[in-house]
Amino acid sequence: MKKLINDCFKSNIKKLIYISTCSNYGVYKGNKKPTENSPLKPLSLYAKHKVEIEKFILKNKSNKSTKRIILRFATAFGVSPRMRFDLTINQFVKEFFLKKKINVYDSLTWRPYCHVLDFAMAMEKVIRTSKIKDKSVFNVGSNQNNLTKIDILNKINQFIPNINYSIQKKASPDKRDYNVNFNKIEKVLKFKTSFDCEYGIKEIINYIKKKIRLIN
Repeated sequence: MKKLINDCFKSNIKKLIYISTCSNYGVYKGNKKPTENSPLKPLSLYAKHKVEIEKFILKNKSNKSTKRIILRFATAFGVSPRMRFDLTINQFVKEFFLKKKINVYDSLTWRPYCHVLDFAMAMEKVIRTSKIKDKSVFNVGSNQNNLTKIDILNKINQFIPNINYSIQKKASPDKRDYNVNFNKIEKVLKFKTSFDCEYGIKEIINYIKKKIRLIN
C-alpha cells in the first residue's frame, strides 16, 4: 500500500483519496461524538492499519501538487452488486426475514451507518469539488444514522413483525462503541446523505424476495 501511495505522489496526481473507517475511533463513551480532530483509538488490526496509512499519507511531503484527502466511512448497509450479508443491518434483515433467531451481543453499543449509494455520492462530491483543501479529513455518514443494535432491531421489527432475538449479557470481543459527528462534511462539502436505515431495510427485504422468486 505504501509503495502504491508513493507511486501516486510521484505521478503528481491531483487528488489522493484514501478510504478509511470510523472504526479508527474505537470507543467514545457518553455524549462525546468524535470529530475528525478527535484522538484515534483503533482496537482491531484492520483499524490500526487504517490509522497507520492515514498518518503515512498526511505526513508525506514529497509532492506539493497532490491534495491528500481521507474519508472515514461509517458502517455500510444496503443492496450492492457484490452483496454483503456480513454487515450488521444487512445480516439482521436477512436472518429475520428467513425466520432465524439472532443472539445479539453488546446491544447498547453505538455505531454510525451509511448506505452504499451515499458513499458513492460522497466520493463523487470529493472528486468534483475543486476547492477542497489539502490534508482534508471527513467522517462520511449522517448524525441521524448513529444507532445502537437495539435501535436497529426496533426499526426492523416495523417491517418484519415478531423478529426472534436474544440479548446476550456476555460481552463480545468487539469493544467498539462510538457515536460519530458528521457535521464537517455537511458544512464544508454541502453533502447530506439521502438514505436512512428504514430505506435500507425495505430495500434488502425486496432484494431477498426477488432472489427467492428467481430460485423458485
